[in-house]
Amino acid sequence: TARDGFGFAVLSNTNTALMLGGYATSAVTSQILRLDLGSGSATAYGAGLPSARYGGTAAYAPSNGKVYLFGGQNSSFAPQSTIYAVDAATGAVSTHPVSLPAALAWSSAVFHAPSGRIAVIGGELSTGLTNTIHSFDPIGGALAAHTLALPETRSQGAAAVSSVTGRVYLFGGRSSLGTVNSIYEIDLGDGLTGGSVVTAAAILPNPNYGASAVEDPLSKLIYIV
Repeated sequence: TARDGFGFAVLSNTNTALMLGGYATSAVTSQILRLDLGSGSATAYGAGLPSARYGGTAAYAPSNGKVYLFGGQNSSFAPQSTIYAVDAATGAVSTHPVSLPAALAWSSAVFHAPSGRIAVIGGELSTGLTNTIHSFDPIGGALAAHTLALPETRSQGAAAVSSVTGRVYLFGGRSSLGTVNSIYEIDLGDGLTGGSVVTAAAILPNPNYGASAVEDPLSKLIYIV
C-alpha cells in the first residue's frame, strides 16, 4: 500500500528498517512495517503505535536497540509532543515518559554516534516552522535544547550523519520562504553544547523536501532518496 509521511529508521548491521505510521489508504495509520532492504518486502511488525502518527521523525539508537519516533500529527493532523520508543528486536512500543517541549511534526532526526545522542532538527510547530535542535539521550532518557540552532527555520529536510566527518548533513527541506536546495553541515559538538552550523558550498540540483538520506557503509557516500 502506498504510504508517505512515515518515520523511517535503518537498523544498523541488520539490512532492515522500520517504517512508523504515515498516511496510507486515505487515513493516518499507527501501523509499523519492517522493511527488508535487500528484497524490498515489507511486513507488519508488532501491534503498532499507541496512536496514529503522520509526519513524525524516527532514529535508531544502537546503544539500546530502540527506535524513537518524535512527535508527528495525529489522525486530525494536529501536531503532537509524544515520543514513542520501539524495541527493534520485538516491535513492542512504549510511550517515553519525557515529551517534546512543544507539539512538533516534520522534523529530522539522526543518531549521532560520537555523542551517543539523537538530534531532532527543525520541524513544524503549531505556530509555524522552527530552527531549534533538540538533543535526546536514549540511555538516560533526558531531552534538552542544543545550544546550536539552524541559521533559518527548516522542516522536512533529509538528514544523515557522515561516519567520515562525524557531522550531520541536512539536505533541502522547507523554509519560511518555500522549498530550498541548500545543505547545512552541522557539527554537534558534545551532542548538547558547542559545535557549529555552516552552509555547504554544494547545493542540491533542485529544491527538495520530504526525502530521506542514508550513508552507504562501503563507499561512505550519502544518498538522498
